[in-house]
Amino acid sequence: MKRWGASTLGRPRGSRSLAIFAHGLLMYLDHPGQVIAQLSKRVSSGGLLSITFKNAHGLAMRPALRGEPTPTAGSDRNFT
Repeated sequence: MKRWGASTLGRPRGSRSLAIFAHGLLMYLDHPGQVIAQLSKRVSSGGLLSITFKNAHGLAMRPALRGEPTPTAGSDRNFT
């Protein structure tokens, strides 16, 4: 597995970012807590660290975001 870091992305080692987005990533890692700790060290003071993961509420929003009709109450439609 290739390891990505600041130097890989063309940024000086030890530099900080105004915003870091880790969307849909952590659920695939063996040690997500360690990754969160490392990411939090890389975001600048007052910056944004945005972390999202799959959950039932997010999956239920997919059809609406695609402009599809939403199911009625009691529907057995599967959102996965």
